[in-house]
Amino acid sequence: VAVAAPPQGELSTLAGDEHRGELVALDDASLTLKKDDKEVKLPLAGLLGVRFTASAPPKRVDRGLSHVLFRDGSRIRSATANVSGRRGDFTGGQLGSFSVPRTAVLGIRFDSERSVDAAWAKLLDRTRKRDLLVIKKKSVLDFLEGSVLSVGEKEVKFLLGEDEIPVPRSKVFGVIYADRKITPPKPVCEVLLHNSGRLLAAKLQWTGEAMKATLSADGEVEIPAEAIRELDFSLGKVRYLSQIEPREVKYTPFFDTDFKYQRDKNLAGGPLRLGAKTYARGLCLHSKTSLVYRINTDYRRFKAVVGIDHHRAQKGLGDVHLVISNRDNKKILFEGDVRGTDEPRTIDLDVSQVRDLEILVDFGGDLDISDWLDLADARVTK
Repeated sequence: VAVAAPPQGELSTLAGDEHRGELVALDDASLTLKKDDKEVKLPLAGLLGVRFTASAPPKRVDRGLSHVLFRDGSRIRSATANVSGRRGDFTGGQLGSFSVPRTAVLGIRFDSERSVDAAWAKLLDRTRKRDLLVIKKKSVLDFLEGSVLSVGEKEVKFLLGEDEIPVPRSKVFGVIYADRKITPPKPVCEVLLHNSGRLLAAKLQWTGEAMKATLSADGEVEIPAEAIRELDFSLGKVRYLSQIEPREVKYTPFFDTDFKYQRDKNLAGGPLRLGAKTYARGLCLHSKTSLVYRINTDYRRFKAVVGIDHHRAQKGLGDVHLVISNRDNKKILFEGDVRGTDEPRTIDLDVSQVRDLEILVDFGGDLDISDWLDLADARVTK
């Protein structure tokens, strides 16, 4: 009998350590990797994430799969979806069969037509006192308000007023359930699947062949190892500055050109790049720019990779003066000149006593020419 090889992963921690190896064990308290016959056991509280390095399975066509959204933000694609009474039953896709309480389900979308994504999202965001039966008319979504009694493979039973109406599934774009006051347990991990699904897990356990997850939405599911792209343990531990709206933004141009700071891209709209490395997250600021972030002493460290963006640095351009400080007591946490001829540098600052973090990119020694400063992977961590 062939036994599947343990999944290989690349693990990162809050302390900045990196580990690679086979996943050996995972429980409520810790994760264990094995490399070169040595095991490394790490507490979950200190983990950022694990990215599995095996090749993704062949991409599957979404046609015929239902898109299921849960109230905690989890989402999956399921080959079958049946909701009736107090349970929702799902099978297929990249997961096996599993059930959740009906109250955990927010909506089910049967049609994958992308042109109406925005309209569907708008319906999900609206306040709903009753369930919605959503119908697509050409390229427009319409809906009826009532009660979804059941969802089956062939029909949806819908209560409209006092009339129970069986509607063929082929005629239904999707269903969205009424708002409910439910506070799901805090997830410890977000399981990211290769098919763009995501599951928020209150508990995780590696069985040796699959990941057993207790969903924060309620219910349990076994996730095959080959379906998992990444385990994200950073929930609540890390916030990237590009995800936070600054309390104050001030820009003082040297000339008349207005350069607004950018999130997760450089000032030309391209990717953030320092040297040979490209970063998915971060900020790009032009001199003279000041940003103030309210972090409320909730975090211990501020980390970033600093340098002039490659778009300018490759020409030897860029010269700024960077100051990072505690806005409350004016204490300077970092100060230095950054030039296009410099190698990128990593900064790691103590912000445990900082309520308002101020970042100032001031004019350097040149005349404001190509002052594109990247704060790549700029983040605060607990």
